[in-house]
Amino acid sequence: MDPATLFEELARHRADAGAAERNTKGNLTVGGSVRAMTSKGRIVVKLTPARTAQLVSEGVGTHYKGQRNAWLELHGELPADDVARVIDEALSG
Repeated sequence: MDPATLFEELARHRADAGAAERNTKGNLTVGGSVRAMTSKGRIVVKLTPARTAQLVSEGVGTHYKGQRNAWLELHGELPADDVARVIDEALSG
């Protein structure tokens, strides 16, 4: 499943379960803050900068737009269960 379709499915389930809300762009938000979204067909999540750096070092993704901050762009070939876990971590953080 391509990342954008996977995100749509996961986002719908999380919003339906009350774990997050969806804004007008389809992003997942918690308390009005965007926590997960898609950009150019890739899934992007907001974690702490330290956690983002850790996941980059583990090969889970890259720094979003090359910026070393809290945003992580997930690699497209990650298994759906791994993507779901990272999105859930972003929503809880």
